[in-house]
Amino acid sequence: MATEYIVSKNRENEYGMIGLSTAVFESIAASTLEEIPDVKVAARNGLKKSISCKVVNSFIVINMNVIASRHGNVTEISSTVQQRVHDAIVQMTEFRDVIVNVNVVGFYF
Repeated sequence: MATEYIVSKNRENEYGMIGLSTAVFESIAASTLEEIPDVKVAARNGLKKSISCKVVNSFIVINMNVIASRHGNVTEISSTVQQRVHDAIVQMTEFRDVIVNVNVVGFYF
């Protein structure tokens, strides 16, 4: 599978352009998810990854399959995950057009 790169338009300068692999965004999302209580990355489902990144209409779209604690509020957990992942990507890469989709696929005890 070929590696897809996202080129930053706002970082172009006289020295060249900066391109980031989609794997960078997936890694940022995974590391941010580890810091959030009451949520974990779901196990891989066959060949499908639990965290994926793609570019759609000049937006970076991150899809995350997670499992939540059965003692937590799913709506609050999902909102927290979306906000923290979005903020981490903006802080680390300066990309602002980011969409974070959170799919709660189960619970853990």
